[in-house]
Amino acid sequence: MATGKLPFSPDGTSKEQLETIMNREPYYPERVRPELCDFIKQLLKKNVKQRLGVCANVQDHPFLSSVNWRNVKRLRLEPPLKPRIKPIDRLSNIPFPVNNISGTCMIKDITYTDPTWKDK
Repeated sequence: MATGKLPFSPDGTSKEQLETIMNREPYYPERVRPELCDFIKQLLKKNVKQRLGVCANVQDHPFLSSVNWRNVKRLRLEPPLKPRIKPIDRLSNIPFPVNNISGTCMIKDITYTDPTWKDK
């Protein structure tokens, strides 16, 4: 999200991608501020016990020092970006599968419906 690119290359087979994620460090462009680079590195630590959020509080990292956490918790923080919401009627032209969930599966052999739900 910080660079607009994936932290690891999407090239190669699934096995090669997994190998890259498990054994290599992502590339950090020079334009990424040092505090942000460190924040990302701490979040992506291979050893879970050393990862930020497990061994230390994410809120305490210097990259987030300007965030007023009290306002965040009280839902008083203004979002930096406010999305434009389009009217829902634009969705009426989108066809949805009816009583056939097979068309909603994007990955072969993976379904999004728990089979036990059909029994209820």
